Amino acid sequence: MRTLRWRLVSALNRLQGACWSDLYDWYDDPDHYSLVGALSTKDCRQDAARCGACYCGKLRRPGGPA
Repeated sequence: MRTLRWRLVSALNRLQGACWSDLYDWYDDPDHYSLVGALSTKDCRQDAARCGACYCGKLRRPGGPA
């Protein structure tokens, strides 16, 4: 089952708006994190708003770090 989830995470990571760290949280603990929540990139968007860029680097606030 983990292999199937890993393939799904890898494929979804190709989406521009999907954050790797949120997807990995779901992969690592699907009982605690939902896939819908991972795709909403809530944590990533909060990081981008607070720090200028999220951990994965896909989401950036205008004028945020490169």
